[in-house]
Amino acid sequence: MGCELNNRLEELKALLQRERDCAIRLDMEELRQLLQEKMSLLTHINKLPVEDNPQRLKLLQQIAHENRRNARLFESAGTRVQRCLSFYFKPRYPQYGSDGHVSPKNGLRPLLSGRV
Repeated sequence: MGCELNNRLEELKALLQRERDCAIRLDMEELRQLLQEKMSLLTHINKLPVEDNPQRLKLLQQIAHENRRNARLFESAGTRVQRCLSFYFKPRYPQYGSDGHVSPKNGLRPLLSGRV
């Protein structure tokens, strides 16, 4: 039983490394597939009996490290997307309506309409 748990944990570690590679390549389709694999693998791991051993502790630390790396990568990407969106949605200059007053239009309206 302990050997099966170690094998599944090794699979999880490899899967996390593949997940990082896919994220770097922006391969969203494979990321979706990996998510399904990861959920299935975690469900299976949760059903296995656990016993302490030093080798497993080291493996769990490596998995935690890989997971933190991926989390930082996804957090960084999310922050970048948020900054890009705020850049494009923020009006640069006041836009005036037909009545001469500042219009509450957002900054993307001309960009999306093709009038840029």
